[in-house]
Amino acid sequence: MARPRLVAPAAPGAVRAYAAAVAAALLLYFAMIKWQPWGNRLLLFCLILAVPLVGLWLDALFRRRADGGPGGRRSVAAIAAVAVLATAALSGVLAVSYGFPRRLVGAGSVFTTDPWDTRFLRRPHWAADFRWAAEEVRRADAHRIGVVQQNITWEYPLWLVLPEHDIVSLQSVLPNRPPADPASVDAIVCLGERDDCTELVPDGWAVRYQGYVGVATPPS
Repeated sequence: MARPRLVAPAAPGAVRAYAAAVAAALLLYFAMIKWQPWGNRLLLFCLILAVPLVGLWLDALFRRRADGGPGGRRSVAAIAAVAVLATAALSGVLAVSYGFPRRLVGAGSVFTTDPWDTRFLRRPHWAADFRWAAEEVRRADAHRIGVVQQNITWEYPLWLVLPEHDIVSLQSVLPNRPPADPASVDAIVCLGERDDCTELVPDGWAVRYQGYVGVATPPS
């Protein structure tokens, strides 16, 4: 942004404007989205936007070397650039091939692991808990299922183990989307904190937990 003519002598203004747009996008990301502790993957768009600037810088670096500029520092810079690119490429190949949790090669490979188990590679003990909850719901002959959860709990496996059921939330943070009434459901599945669940379970219902997941059902 300070000296764009060094990388693009023919269009320094365009390069400065593009770099400023990338910087603005990065600052807006930090201000609006980065409050999430797991938001690193959301930064990928800024990384992609910055790639053309890196390409312009590398092109200028190698072009000056070819034009016969000072050899010492530019040779070191060119070698460093090639080493960084090669290391990044190798790191990417290794991450895709052997990375955790969804690797392509070895134990836990997406090609050899059951799709259900791949969802629980980070927490394998939770897989049995969700299957147990589905069995409890079916045993109670329940169709409309209420869910109690927190903002970081896993809810989506319920849609996989109970595809034929009507699943509704017993909580809401949207004023125009009120939560379902606990009295309108046939069973309640609790995820995460037990205190949050027991506050919504109607009186007289039995609450049972297996590990991470709890199920509340009315008296038989």
